[in-house]
Amino acid sequence: MRHLRRGKGARALARALALLMLTPTFWGAGAVRPASAQVANLPVVLVLDFANRTGVGGPLLGRSAAAALILEMKAADQWDVVRESTVQDAINRLNLQRPYDRVDLARLASDPQISAAQVVTGEIVSARVTERPAQASVTIAVRVMDVASRELVNGAVVSASSASRPGYTGGTDVLLDEAVNKAAFLARESLGRFQLPEGTVLNTTVVGNRYDALLNIGARQGVKVGMRFVVLRGRDLVGRAQVSTVDPDKSVAGVVDNFRGVKPEDRVRAIYELPPISRNNGRRAEGEAPVRIAAYAASHGAPPALGTAVAQAAPAPEQPEPDIVVEDTAPPQQRRRSGTRGLRMVGGALAVLGIAALAARKGGTETHAVTAEPFFEQATDQVGIRVRWSRPRQISHEDVVQYQIRRYSSVPPSADPAIPQDFGRVVGFVDGDVRQFIDTPHPPVDLDGVFEGQPGEEDLEETTITAVPGITEGVVYRYAVEVVYLPKVGLDEGDDGGTGGGTGDTGGLQISLPSKLSNSVIPIRPPGLNAPSDLASVDFTNVTFEGTATAGATTYVIQASTDVSFNRNVQTLARVTLSPGSPAGTAVSSGPVNLNRFFPNANTVFWRIGARSDLGGKTGGFLFTRPRQVIRSTAP
Repeated sequence: MRHLRRGKGARALARALALLMLTPTFWGAGAVRPASAQVANLPVVLVLDFANRTGVGGPLLGRSAAAALILEMKAADQWDVVRESTVQDAINRLNLQRPYDRVDLARLASDPQISAAQVVTGEIVSARVTERPAQASVTIAVRVMDVASRELVNGAVVSASSASRPGYTGGTDVLLDEAVNKAAFLARESLGRFQLPEGTVLNTTVVGNRYDALLNIGARQGVKVGMRFVVLRGRDLVGRAQVSTVDPDKSVAGVVDNFRGVKPEDRVRAIYELPPISRNNGRRAEGEAPVRIAAYAASHGAPPALGTAVAQAAPAPEQPEPDIVVEDTAPPQQRRRSGTRGLRMVGGALAVLGIAALAARKGGTETHAVTAEPFFEQATDQVGIRVRWSRPRQISHEDVVQYQIRRYSSVPPSADPAIPQDFGRVVGFVDGDVRQFIDTPHPPVDLDGVFEGQPGEEDLEETTITAVPGITEGVVYRYAVEVVYLPKVGLDEGDDGGTGGGTGDTGGLQISLPSKLSNSVIPIRPPGLNAPSDLASVDFTNVTFEGTATAGATTYVIQASTDVSFNRNVQTLARVTLSPGSPAGTAVSSGPVNLNRFFPNANTVFWRIGARSDLGGKTGGFLFTRPRQVIRSTAP
């Protein structure tokens, strides 16, 4: 045996056997690589919890919708979906708070642990459950945002219903889950089929102040007049353009935002426009039998924790308040007499009287923490005021029908006949437990669906407020909010016989007292920019930045950065304070400034001006202009 082990033939045989044993391993490793390469080519997306815009199901229904869509997207092998736990860890690490705006979403997607190219958000815009026959119906809206451009690149609005079940007596959560799962499947199908028009810039022309780009796509590729495009160079946003003329295979788009100089061979991609959304908000049709969802969270297991949806504010996750049932089922017991029994009886009587008094005035049902801040949408040049508030603890999110917003103007009557007078009129409302409202300038409009009545009374009257005006720039406003809600009633209350087979009649609607007034706020728009012009070549050692004041603003800040998004390396060049009442167009300037002091190695710098109004107290942060770009002059 010793000679056999030491022989050359035995050693050669051993090597051959070892090689044969390792060969499948090498083949297996080679077979795995194509699959890895295939996954790497899929777009990385993160999916956040849906906002529930209805009073049905609460936040858990939004989580269920997001979880269902994640499962469908993973099964389709068209997206590389980020794990929910990774998303939640990034949200906690970045200390992000709801509601998220597009900057928050971009920060979240750009986190090193995520590095997503797209963010998927959504909302449940309609949900209802009927009893005869038992069936649930939902409508969801899904939006897909591109991280690089922060614009929508895909989306879907779909409706689905569970199977009709005559005589069904089980939980309503089963019906809702079935409808949500079907809607998620339809949404994934729509996302997978849709493709935005994409093309290339062939040439650019400048005529006066107009900057046009010739695109290599036209009507045959789905381009339409008015369609908006983002212009990309690699993954960097270069500008935005809007189509003015369309031919079969070419089109011309006017450059509306020119961040880095649009030029030939830049890539263009259309901006997705979400279809119109019909917001039924779960209101039942006349004659339709309702099913009251009083304990959805208690009977429905919570899905895995996801991120929280954007767009517009969603109710915070919480357990619904249980129905209050007073029932004496304990057997009678012999009680000992006590010397303090009389005092306890008096104290109990006083407590009962106090509770009755509170119930009579519906105390504690008022909304609170109402805040207001100026709002400006760059894409639509829209001025506005964003109003936010907190829901009363005494009212469950499921029982909120709508919030009504009242506006108060600081302008005394007849001080300026051109400015509409507002002293507590209802100027808008939002359905369900949505705690945000955007007030904007607009011509007088009639507002339908407003409820009127006294707190504590039932069967409110639905009325129309005529000729509701919009807000006026430069005027101080304050806001109050009142809530219209359903009183808490259990599912089993409705049969005179007490058998628990009733439909849960909710009785009439009730309305709370208006909240305390919010802080004062003035709607303003960003200031104007004069010089230097965009893409101007300047001497970095001697630059003067000039702008113009906007109506209602008192404080201005001039900033510069090497980052077009102003997320890093931001320098404040000047802070300017104007006296109240300074007219729009007043000069706001800083200089001469030596940019080499702030950016010694930069050849390109972006600058902007922000405005804020300090009249009437706290009014939020600065509203900034779109950035302009200056280039270091090469002249000696």
